[in-house]
Amino acid sequence: MRIQSIKLPLSLICLSFAFLLTCEDKITDSGKFGAVHVEIVFNNDNSQSSNQPPESETTYLLPKGALSREIGKNIETDETAEENIQELHTEKDVNNSVLNKSLSGDITSITITISGVDPVNVDVSSGETVSKTIDDVPVGQQTVKIDLKNSAGTIIYTQTQTVEVAAGETSSPSFPAEDFTPENVSITVTSPNGGETWEIGTTHDITWNSSHSGLNIKIELYQGGSAYQTIASSESNDGNYSWSIPSTYNEGSNYKVRISYVSDENEYDESNGNFTLAAPPSITVTSPNGGEDWELGSTYDIIWSSADVSGNVKIELYQNGSAYQIIEGSTDNDGSYSWTIPETYDEGTDYKVRISSVSDATVYDESDANFTLQTNYSLSFDGVDDYVSTGSWFAGVNNDYTLMVKFRLNQLPNESSEWLLLHRGHFQDKGIAVETDGSIRGFDRNGTGNDNTYVNVIYDNLVVDHWYNVAFTANDDSLKLYVDGVFISAAERTFGNTDWSTSYMGSYFGGSFEYAGYANVNIFDISIWDTELSVSEIQSYTSTSPAGSETGLVSYWDFNEGTGTTAYDATSN
Repeated sequence: MRIQSIKLPLSLICLSFAFLLTCEDKITDSGKFGAVHVEIVFNNDNSQSSNQPPESETTYLLPKGALSREIGKNIETDETAEENIQELHTEKDVNNSVLNKSLSGDITSITITISGVDPVNVDVSSGETVSKTIDDVPVGQQTVKIDLKNSAGTIIYTQTQTVEVAAGETSSPSFPAEDFTPENVSITVTSPNGGETWEIGTTHDITWNSSHSGLNIKIELYQGGSAYQTIASSESNDGNYSWSIPSTYNEGSNYKVRISYVSDENEYDESNGNFTLAAPPSITVTSPNGGEDWELGSTYDIIWSSADVSGNVKIELYQNGSAYQIIEGSTDNDGSYSWTIPETYDEGTDYKVRISSVSDATVYDESDANFTLQTNYSLSFDGVDDYVSTGSWFAGVNNDYTLMVKFRLNQLPNESSEWLLLHRGHFQDKGIAVETDGSIRGFDRNGTGNDNTYVNVIYDNLVVDHWYNVAFTANDDSLKLYVDGVFISAAERTFGNTDWSTSYMGSYFGGSFEYAGYANVNIFDISIWDTELSVSEIQSYTSTSPAGSETGLVSYWDFNEGTGTTAYDATSN
């Protein structure tokens, strides 16, 4: 901590402080001594200043620089001196030096020092008037020093003036407020002082101690040793500042607060150690987050992320802004919850999911927009002899395509591959199948009978009674497999053009009357595209169904007929 003298600005004192030179009748018989009179009012009202005396009083103030002229004038003629004595006696009670509360609150004593005379010490308190006449002051030019001290006896303000002392006369030197100089200036930050963790967006008290409460202070925030933000450019020096931390501030563990005097920013203190600004606890719902169509009776993953949330979370379903059902009262905050939607829930397009902290319900998030709960029909395949036959999906050469299917496996295959989608051609098979080991594969075959030209892309983590969205894409060079909008793997495609018309034998869902096994499965949506969908397009169709008019959509079956033996292509292309 550095201590140095600085100039005290008049605007920060707000006091009326005037000692006027007067020449009164001799009060001593000695021709070698005079007297000096000092009178100070320690006011407890901040509003009074030298420029605003009480309405009932009139203050006579000498302008700065007029002191020596007045002394000379009084020495020249007794008549002039007597006139001035009478005038000044009239104003005696209002020519006091008035220290208002912002300054006098720090002062508990004053010391008056005059050359050639022992120092005079006076204890003071707010609201008290100190009036002191010091006798036996040698005649001639003398220095008068006023030291204002705090309870520790430390000088905190000082001023020295020169006065001409006449034999047998009492002189009252003027000490203008703007000429007082702060001494032994110090400031100490007490909070935050290192080790604290304060949340961004909350309010905390910055506290400090200082030697001069009458001087305004500046508060700054430093990060990594560099100025980051000015918290307050000029504040009352009362030792406390309520700081609302802006939510836009950066997180960090290397912050300090610096407090300096406005009048001298080189006089400052800062936190002894670093403190932390941390983001408040947060939860972010990512699915369902608006626009999804979820089927009653089906299972979906509710997904979220969180930061600085301790303990479990609560998951609720809201409809039209009101709580509808508690999905889970307390579950691990691991970012995912598998939700089987009861078939008894009401259909609606105005649902949201809300996830909150169990320990602090004010920390929560909900879906950004509404999603839909609805009853959807699906086509059920018994795994014995059920299948659907369609016309050819493509004609001629088409190397870019996407096959997409939403399904729920009711039983794993027990003997051989079972087809979900199959384009059957002589050594030209393409489609999506499930295997006995619980894997699913997309395949593309282009050969003449003797070459091994199957290219498989495999996902090996299927379970029964769970709805999946699987997409299999192709282009000239590669094949890709996606499960629930997540890229699984890719394989190189090197066998040239695919002519879907070559040796065409049929297209099927759920099995084939002549080829391999039948799947025990429910199929909800099937879409066939003559373009390779991007990952973002695939993800969008994971939770919503095609409208039927999309560019590149060749065929689309939603199986919502409900009855009968015919499923209709829902495209308008």
